[in-house]
Amino acid sequence: MSAETLRSPDLSVTLSDGSAVPLKEFWKNRGLVLVFLRHFG
Repeated sequence: MSAETLRSPDLSVTLSDGSAVPLKEFWKNRGLVLVFLRHFG
């Protein structure tokens, strides 16, 4: 496999103030944990 096939997609995250930030900016200087939470009810 080439390194290109192992890259994650370049996604943006919308913050609570409405601004969009590339997801990669969050782990630029340190580690990152993503939690996906789905509300049932």
